[in-house]
Amino acid sequence: MKLLSFQSLVFAACVSTPLALAQAAERETFGEDTRRWIDLQMSGDAAERSPDGMPGEIAERVWQRYVESFSHPIPERFEREGFVDSGGN
Repeated sequence: MKLLSFQSLVFAACVSTPLALAQAAERETFGEDTRRWIDLQMSGDAAERSPDGMPGEIAERVWQRYVESFSHPIPERFEREGFVDSGGN
């Protein structure tokens, strides 16, 4: 009986050791990939070259709409009657 449990223990150790080594190697690869991504972000080599991301005419119209939004007072209440169907409630 003791021999059988010892053999089981030795077998389990032999089987689990390569699995543990493979998992450790996988974790190291994960760390390398992460470090490469961080280095790429820090270098700016893959950064967007155009900071606005919109054509000039569109960006100008968006900016004008934003600026004009300040010329209207903020309402005390927002009435939803035109947007939501009451559903009989």
